[in-house]
Amino acid sequence: MDVDSTVQEAKMAYPSDAQLMRRLAHKGAKVLGFCKKTVPCEVPPELSLDLAAINRKAKEYFFLAKTTSTEKKREMFRAYHQLVKRQLQPLLAFFLTLSRPVVAALPWNIRQAVNHLTSHSWRFVLDVAHFIRTHTIKPDKLLSFHCFEVACIRKGKVGKENEFGRVFQLGRI
Repeated sequence: MDVDSTVQEAKMAYPSDAQLMRRLAHKGAKVLGFCKKTVPCEVPPELSLDLAAINRKAKEYFFLAKTTSTEKKREMFRAYHQLVKRQLQPLLAFFLTLSRPVVAALPWNIRQAVNHLTSHSWRFVLDVAHFIRTHTIKPDKLLSFHCFEVACIRKGKVGKENEFGRVFQLGRI
């Protein structure tokens, strides 16, 4: 009996935490903007997301010189993570308070974004915090907000150290 495994690669960009945090903030801003236009009675007037500050901090981190020390990079990433976490916390608390009829009345794409934000985003933020503290990745960490089954696979192939996708086991008698 022959047993082999193969990787079905996912159609996604390389999953960096910095880029995923930026996408998460943009998704939150999109949903908040829509909610302020369509259901203004539900949205607290003081609720906002400073997307410009998040983009500025992301660019500071993305465009660090290659010769920058590891400690400086980690410090910048920690500050970036803290900013995103601080900005998203009240936003996620608001999305969790939305009633089912209000969420059901939203268009499908906004409803899907609200579901992703309420179910997966805080876990992702906590997983990134775990990485900042321990410098190790949690085994079940999210690598994508649209492909939840994606995992990092290391098969030891030359030129393909890390592959992202799903593993399929193939057997032949």
